[in-house]
Amino acid sequence: MSADERGRASEAAERIVKYIPAEVLVTYTALITGLGALGITGERQYLAVLLIAVFLIATVVVVWTGAPAADRVRRAHLWVSPLAFLAWSYSISACVLGTWFLPTVAFVLIVAAVGLSIMLVPKVN
Repeated sequence: MSADERGRASEAAERIVKYIPAEVLVTYTALITGLGALGITGERQYLAVLLIAVFLIATVVVVWTGAPAADRVRRAHLWVSPLAFLAWSYSISACVLGTWFLPTVAFVLIVAAVGLSIMLVPKVN
């Protein structure tokens, strides 16, 4: 991978992460990493999906309560933030999801999230 390609990949990841509330990002990362470190088999996939669902809802709640009140900005965040969280969380959960992880799904989610984030620039309070 060339330096230019790495730069574009890094920019895409940064763009996605800008839409995910920091408290959701950090807490989810800690929990999914801990789940992976526990070495639990069997239930691990179900727990990972449960974590994704819970933190997807948390993302919507945090964005709803913290996004600027302007309707257009809030709507943009409410579309992009959950999709960005799904793309990011599904991708980093690959080792825990095991056979439930499908690289094509991760790719489609990331492309969709990056595409939306390019069209809708993040705004902060």
